[in-house]
Amino acid sequence: MSTIPVTRSITLPRRGAANQEISTGRNLLFVGANGSGKTRLGTWLDMSSPDQDRVFRISAQKSLSMPDTTTPISIDLAEQDLVFGHPNAGNNKNNRWPNKPATFFLNDFQKLMVFLFSDETEENAKFKVAQRQSAIKLEPPLTKMDKVKQAWELILPHRELVIGGLRIQTQVRDDASRIYNSSEMSDGERVIFVSNRPTHVDGVTITCSVGSSGAAAVHQCDYSSESANVPAHPSDRHTGHAR
Repeated sequence: MSTIPVTRSITLPRRGAANQEISTGRNLLFVGANGSGKTRLGTWLDMSSPDQDRVFRISAQKSLSMPDTTTPISIDLAEQDLVFGHPNAGNNKNNRWPNKPATFFLNDFQKLMVFLFSDETEENAKFKVAQRQSAIKLEPPLTKMDKVKQAWELILPHRELVIGGLRIQTQVRDDASRIYNSSEMSDGERVIFVSNRPTHVDGVTITCSVGSSGAAAVHQCDYSSESANVPAHPSDRHTGHAR
């Protein structure tokens, strides 16, 4: 896995003053009472801030539902669907939030799974072609699914992900008799997929604690570079972490 940058930065608004750029080498967490503006801050970072092209906001943990199976598609379409809400959305984030970016209850785990398996399929296909053309044995690629599996099992060493047949299952490590589908994962097991979402993330994770409106976490992203999927410890509420 890639190393964590020494410092990362994010631009934040200030009431009655110019925006302020914050640089940090640590996690950032915003905590506030209901109605204090956590969701509005997340919406601003995602839709209006100078960093909006590098921000990927995720839905509240409690509104996420994990599919048991999925079907891969073109990786370009899968990424567009995940990042912008529709395979042919262009670069319009409003498609993710149906013009209600502060209050819409987003559940895009299905899109995430399609993206992961689409990337897995494409990378394996490229490897197959390269291996046929090579006179020596090549090392298989480290796919985004591989990175998620590494991070997931690092956080939960007593369990392991079983990936195959276009589905993800979970079992107690080294005990195949105790296996269950992804839809049966606990909150802590599911949130690791979100915290390590394999879009090309590199920067700060800013998180809004979950309120009655279903506040969303905000990931500052750079879609032009590969990411380091360095996990945070899961908790009952979203906590920010650095990649």
